[in-house]
Amino acid sequence: MTAFNRIDHFIVLMLENRSFDHVLGFMRTPDYPIDGLQGDESNAANPNDAASPRYTVTRDASYSDPPIDPGHSFNPAAVTQMFGLSKAARQELTWFPDIPPANNGYVYDYQQRVLGNPADIMKCFAPERLPVLTTLAREFAVCDKWFSSTPGATCPNRRFVHSATSDGYLGGTQKVSASRTIFESLKTRGLRGTVYFHDVPQSLTMLSVLTHAKFKPITDFWIDLEQGALPHYTFIEPRYFNYGDVRANDQHPSNDMHEGEKLIASIYNAVRRSTLWEKAAIVITYDESGGTYDHAPAPKTVNPDGKTGQDDDEDSKLIEFNFDRLGARVPAIVISPLIPRMTIDSRVHDHTAILALLEKRFGLPALTARDKWAAQSDLSSLFSLSQPRADTPRTVTPTGDHAPMPCAQTSLLNGLQFELVEAATAFVEHDDTLNALRQRALASREQTDAVIYLDEVLRRADVVEGE
Repeated sequence: MTAFNRIDHFIVLMLENRSFDHVLGFMRTPDYPIDGLQGDESNAANPNDAASPRYTVTRDASYSDPPIDPGHSFNPAAVTQMFGLSKAARQELTWFPDIPPANNGYVYDYQQRVLGNPADIMKCFAPERLPVLTTLAREFAVCDKWFSSTPGATCPNRRFVHSATSDGYLGGTQKVSASRTIFESLKTRGLRGTVYFHDVPQSLTMLSVLTHAKFKPITDFWIDLEQGALPHYTFIEPRYFNYGDVRANDQHPSNDMHEGEKLIASIYNAVRRSTLWEKAAIVITYDESGGTYDHAPAPKTVNPDGKTGQDDDEDSKLIEFNFDRLGARVPAIVISPLIPRMTIDSRVHDHTAILALLEKRFGLPALTARDKWAAQSDLSSLFSLSQPRADTPRTVTPTGDHAPMPCAQTSLLNGLQFELVEAATAFVEHDDTLNALRQRALASREQTDAVIYLDEVLRRADVVEGE
């Protein structure tokens, strides 16, 4: 039996909307030659004007940067960020450009879309500001060519991590997906998959997950782990909302990055001290870049299922997309005592690499052509040690000098939160009470009102085990 076949428990934490360079780019050193930042990467305020001022990457990002949520729709945000196209040029497009992206439109899009300070979108984190992520990256494996599965928003990319397709969905008005998921594949082999969540699971928008996975509150994760009773596949959803004294820990701009560091540390530390440590693997990644700067151009890939898509989130002309190019690059760290220290994996991956890993370990068929493609760069090769390491950190610790951000600073709904409120109409049959709660949330755009509505939807849906 190979060392990889000793892994019985896979734990995935998918966070929100940060690029590789924004989070890990400044980790690049002579002794750690990841494809990170040299320090001179820049974007012009207007890439279509040779005289336009330029803005260079800096390493001074704070936990609340960028202070204004950047655009991250397929069109116009991703199209502009990747290709630097003006609105007039985008209006001439009928298909997504079939050329390598220059990644020269991040500043341009940030100014045009949200009227943000152009310097903010080029701010990246100094490694010492994110000691949990950077320590785990150096101690295990960092994948520095891991890209989101499709250009654009959260929900299409989270569909890919579950089903290796977005079913032609690129964003905009939320739709419920009936695509087969990895949870269904696991269940047909008698294997268990569970979604552990903090406030509301985005994966409820996928009917196959709803039917074939268990949903449990995050408090049960710690209990199941301590009892050695984790399922074969654990998917952890962070807290997406700020409400009362509770703060989001999904790291979505401009939610507090420090809260996400605390979540990552708590998961690693608990698994590290558990009886499952030598039989477990943890993958930490982000669904998409959220419009934060990255220099690496997204490569070509394969269409998963023959479907094309259009983003209906923009009033301008729709652009057809064949799902044959990946989205922006995101952080990805793979953790196991069977992985050598300071492993750098520079093969191209997307989120379906997680599915291909599970499929190889448990003998499952590919869901689509995309996870079949992902299997060509197999993550299982990272688990190369014949015996578990004895020198892995027993604990990792966030910085201790951070005052929590006031919830009032991030009280209004961001794009993902608004989509979750919209999507919840499909979970249960609505009546006057639910409709009133929903209308209040949509009218006020306050996260507290959205949480009240979504809590009631979850209660009535009766999908959470033990509740």
